[in-house]
Amino acid sequence: MVNDILSAVSNLDYRLIKEATDLTANHVWLQDLVYFCAQLLIYLMFLPLYVLWRRPELRGKHHGAKKAVMIVLVGIVAALAVKEVVSFLYFRERPFLAHPDLLAMTFRVDPESFPSAHTMIAFTISTSLLLSGYRRLGWTLIFASILVALGRVFSGVHYPTDVIGGMVIGIGSAWYLHREASSLKAYLPDS
Repeated sequence: MVNDILSAVSNLDYRLIKEATDLTANHVWLQDLVYFCAQLLIYLMFLPLYVLWRRPELRGKHHGAKKAVMIVLVGIVAALAVKEVVSFLYFRERPFLAHPDLLAMTFRVDPESFPSAHTMIAFTISTSLLLSGYRRLGWTLIFASILVALGRVFSGVHYPTDVIGGMVIGIGSAWYLHREASSLKAYLPDS
């Protein structure tokens, strides 16, 4: 029963990524967009953190700017720790390594596919800022996080379930720090 479900999910993963990579293979402009979303957009998502750190007067609904940035950074570290544990317990090869027939964009990446670190970090940043009260910025970055996730799939470096796993860990990490670890907030700067 469980093996049947896992097999069905694996087959669906392969079919979806095959369709996505085949679609991008014939359109240079789409390849450029996918490359931007998969590789570069994540770095732009750190820009608001820099602005919030440098301009502490930009308070969110729930936290000061520096506290919000510190919570994001602690959330990223926590999410990366969870990723390492998951990667240790479950190894999944990158799609373009497991399926040579995929027309994937190959980046310099490690062979581990699950979960997607790019997606995880993107959702940690966006969810944490949203929970800190930066609603417009948070929702904008949620949209950017979705683009990062789609870019990772359409470029062929992650299966859809890899980015879903990264999304769950990223959102969970941000949520946990905001809802359950309130004692941490007492040690962070107020501004």
